[in-house]
Amino acid sequence: PVARGVAGEGMPYHGVLYVGLMLTADGPQVIEFNCRFCDPEAQVILPRLRTDIVSAMLEQMYWLKGAVSMNERRKRLGDYYTVAWRAGESQPTHVVMDYQQASTGVRVKRMSSDLPFGVSEGKLEFKVTGDSYNNGGRVLAWRIRLLQGDKVLAEKRSYLWR
Repeated sequence: PVARGVAGEGMPYHGVLYVGLMLTADGPQVIEFNCRFCDPEAQVILPRLRTDIVSAMLEQMYWLKGAVSMNERRKRLGDYYTVAWRAGESQPTHVVMDYQQASTGVRVKRMSSDLPFGVSEGKLEFKVTGDSYNNGGRVLAWRIRLLQGDKVLAEKRSYLWR
């Protein structure tokens, strides 16, 4: 009701309001509204938030009303790797990425992509996002190889790869 009332007077409010209430014999009564994060009301409420406060603030600041939900943000969060490759056109070629994550110990996970036959160069992306990232943690070590059959044409690895 407060937000609609303020908007109805031509002053739409974008932000957070904390309501100061007092319980009386007649029921709860509004004493004040606060909008600062340093108020004691904010100190009680903020630790209980289940969303990212920075994203919420940016949405309000730039009027992005739900541009990216927390669920969508959680799906996108992760590690992204772009691989530029160049190979001969004579045989089928594929790129293999082996990696280890923070929460999976020494277990090595693998992703691979077959490259289009007859194309000699290009780019592709590997991503560790969503549930894989949120459950396994960030990627600590990786190795990317360009393969034609059993032959390794190129290899790059992180410093921590064993």
